[in-house]
Amino acid sequence: MTYDFGIIGAGAAGLFASYYLKSRGAKVAIFERSKSFPSGASSAAGAFISPMMGKPNPIKNTLNRAFKHSIDLYKENLPSTFLQSGILKIDKSEEDMDKNITLLKYCEDIKIKRVENLAGMNIKNSPYGGYLFCEAGVVEVEKVANMLVEGCDLFLGTSGTFEKKSGTFEIEGKKVDKLIIATGIDTDLIDEEYLKIRPIWGERIEISADNLPEISISKDVSISANRAGKAAIGATHLRWKREGVASKESVEYLIKSAQEIYDLKNIEVVKTFCGARAGSSDYLPIVGKIVDGFKTLDRFPMLKNGTKIDSSRFIYKENIYIFNGLGARGFVYAPYCAKLLSDFLVEGKDIEKGLDTTRLFSRWAKRGEKNPSTF
Repeated sequence: MTYDFGIIGAGAAGLFASYYLKSRGAKVAIFERSKSFPSGASSAAGAFISPMMGKPNPIKNTLNRAFKHSIDLYKENLPSTFLQSGILKIDKSEEDMDKNITLLKYCEDIKIKRVENLAGMNIKNSPYGGYLFCEAGVVEVEKVANMLVEGCDLFLGTSGTFEKKSGTFEIEGKKVDKLIIATGIDTDLIDEEYLKIRPIWGERIEISADNLPEISISKDVSISANRAGKAAIGATHLRWKREGVASKESVEYLIKSAQEIYDLKNIEVVKTFCGARAGSSDYLPIVGKIVDGFKTLDRFPMLKNGTKIDSSRFIYKENIYIFNGLGARGFVYAPYCAKLLSDFLVEGKDIEKGLDTTRLFSRWAKRGEKNPSTF
């Protein structure tokens, strides 16, 4: 049997790519190095689904498009995995409050409500009010992961190493026509310097407590809404960098910070998670064909001087694609970008220019750097 697509990596990117391709009739195999899934940062994700405030810019615009798409998908196709609790973002200072009030005029595309009195909601130490993102919510990571892989073949504990033979790729004896590399911070399968990924560390704990909030809350840490007597507390950019299980220090920090926000009582830690999110150099996802940096520069050396060359003339790696760089918004970006990727692979539709690899390659080439590919 030859699969239409082999996806290396069973995090949010790989799982949603498999979901969309499978829904279009493709035969999909997922290869994951670890012995469990979802893997890496996706297993540690708080999976808060929220939009972004701010003036129009590429990151905010893309994120809010992804938010709208993801909300519709979770509600319509994966409703049992999504709790649309709303998310309350709390202002930390008067400066925060004033800045966010001025940004409201740029938020006409999202449902948002200013909340002045937080004390009546059991919110502590927050005199500056906040904003309720009315359509936002939180995803149950393990449940959605299991639903996404239905109908696909999942191979755990595989290296992901591949070689090309007679026009197809082989991964530990399995044949695939096309490869999607969705390995997060583990980028050893793509030897292209312009595709450097930076780790963004985050940790999450699952707790039970007597009085959990009915809405999700975000300040120094994020607290998810009550789901059957349990909630998640999470944060990104923590200094305790350990893969898999959160450290004692980070658990203590998460609990202390959460209690400073909300009056939680009789907390019991059920489970802990830790992982590094994969971020790109410009904070946007990376989706689609992979420019062969060495060969393209060899053909168009004038790129180093900033000469504009139509990206359709670049040389790309044959039948190998990337889906990475989702950062701390994996479960917001992943459905949207996976849909773009499947539209490209199945129907030939162009991927958004700001998300494909050409923008990273062009910047790298202009700096005059050169790194040969191993493919």
